[in-house]
Amino acid sequence: VHAIFPNNPLHTNFPHATALSVTTFNMLASVHRSMPSEIGTCGEDWRESDRAEWWMPRAKELAKFVAEELASSDVVLLQEWWNRQEFCDIF
Repeated sequence: VHAIFPNNPLHTNFPHATALSVTTFNMLASVHRSMPSEIGTCGEDWRESDRAEWWMPRAKELAKFVAEELASSDVVLLQEWWNRQEFCDIF
């Protein structure tokens, strides 16, 4: 099988290269991330997803990390994706 990956620098230098780099990254979805008990009241179980001011800064840092550090991969698989629209818009 001959595959062409136009965004892969290998394709430019080695036109018959069939290498494909794949990276997986676990983002720890905000719905699974517990917040310290002192943030909640009366021992409530708070999740990072409960408040945008908790999840949004980390989401922006994750998006920056993915764009800057994982951009050299042909395929990036993001584990524990959170399907909230505001989160998706950041990416």
